[in-house]
Amino acid sequence: MAKRNGSLVFLSGQGVGAGRECPMRLLFPKIPVASDFFDAQEEMHDLQRAVKKAVAKTIELGRLPTADELAGDGCGEGCGCH
Repeated sequence: MAKRNGSLVFLSGQGVGAGRECPMRLLFPKIPVASDFFDAQEEMHDLQRAVKKAVAKTIELGRLPTADELAGDGCGEGCGCH
C-alpha cells in the first residue's frame, strides 16, 4: 500500500480505492477519533454535494425539482464525484 523512498511515503492507487477514500484514513486506521472524523467528513461532503445538486437543478428548472428529477448520476460535469 505505501512505499518509502527516503523520507517520502507514496501511496499506491490500490490503497486509495478509486480515489474516493481519504488517504489520511489509511495512515490512521486504528485511531477511533480519526476514523470518526473521516466518517463525518465524508457525510458532510455527501450532504454538500446533495445541496449543490438541488440548488443547481432548481435554478435550471426555475422551480423545485421532483424526486425523480433529482435522482440521477452524479451531480453534474466536472464536480469530481463520479
